[in-house]
Amino acid sequence: MKKQKWLSAALAAVFSLSLASGALAAEVDLDYDAATNTAAGSSLVSLTAEAATFSVTVPYAIPIHVAATGEVTVGDVTIRNNSGAPVQLDSIHVTPKSPWLLDAWTDYASAPTDTKRFCFQINGAAAEADGSMDAAAVLPGPIPAGSAETLPCDARLPARTQALQDVQIASVLFVVSWYTDTADERYTFHELYDVDGNGQIDADDVDLLQAVIDGMEDASSAQVLTPDYNGDHAVTDADMDVFLSVLDRYDFNADGSIDDQDVADFRQYNVGNYTSPLAENIDYDGSGEVNSKDFTTYARIMAGMIFFHADGSLF
Repeated sequence: MKKQKWLSAALAAVFSLSLASGALAAEVDLDYDAATNTAAGSSLVSLTAEAATFSVTVPYAIPIHVAATGEVTVGDVTIRNNSGAPVQLDSIHVTPKSPWLLDAWTDYASAPTDTKRFCFQINGAAAEADGSMDAAAVLPGPIPAGSAETLPCDARLPARTQALQDVQIASVLFVVSWYTDTADERYTFHELYDVDGNGQIDADDVDLLQAVIDGMEDASSAQVLTPDYNGDHAVTDADMDVFLSVLDRYDFNADGSIDDQDVADFRQYNVGNYTSPLAENIDYDGSGEVNSKDFTTYARIMAGMIFFHADGSLF
C-alpha cells in the first residue's frame, strides 16, 4: 500500500524549542534554633529538561490503481507521531506534476479518454483545483505522542485506453507542528456531555441536567465544562433539547446510553452484521451518504480524537 510511486508525500515541520536552566552546586547551612533544638533551611528545585523529540512520518508514496473496469483504488495515508508530545496537521497541499492537472472533486464520466487530469481527497476532504485542502477536515484533532492516524484516500481519473506503470502525477505536502490548543477551545465528546462524570452518557445525565434546569441542582454540580450547550449564557430547556438531540444522534444502538457498546455495534453494522435500531443520523462525516468513513469518524469522536466547541458543535 506504501511501496508504489504514484503520489509522493513530503513532510515539512518547522519548530524551535529551548529551555535554559542551571544547576546549583553550592550547599546551604541550616539555621539552628537553640530554643527548639531544630535547624531549618531550604533547597531550590532546579529543572533541566530536554526538548521533546519531533519525529513524524508519512508514506513515501500514495499508490493509485485503476482497474481495467475503471474502478479506482487508493492507498491510505498513515501519519505516525513518534514524538514525545502531541502534534497537529497545520496544512496540506497537492501539487500536480506536469503535464497532469488537478481538478476539484468531479465526475469524469464524459471526459475524453486518456486526459491527464485527476481529483484527489483524503479522509473525505477533497483538494481544490489550486491544490489546497482543509487540514481541519482531513485531521480534526491532534495525534497523541506515540500513536498514528490512518486516513482513507480516494481519487478520480478519466478512463484510459493504454496502461500506465508507476507514473508520478503529483506530490502531497503535509505540514505538521506541535499541538497547541488555540483560543477557540476544544473539548472532547465526554467532557461536554457526560454530565455526572461517570464515564458514559445516559439517563442519569439527563436527570442531572434537568435538575440543574429546575434549580434543584447548581450548575457547578455537573462534571462537564458547562451544560449551556446552546451558548445563551443560561441553562434552560433549550440546552436539554440540544442534549437529547445528541443522544438521538450518537446513541447508535438506541439503548439509552452512549458508551463503548455503540462503537462495537457500529462496527458490526459497518460489516453488514447489525440490523437493530440506529441513531437518527449516522452520516457523521457529512458526505451525504453512510459509508465506512462514518464509522471512522464516529469511533474518533467517541475516543476524543475529534473535538467540539464549548457550545457542543463540531470543531
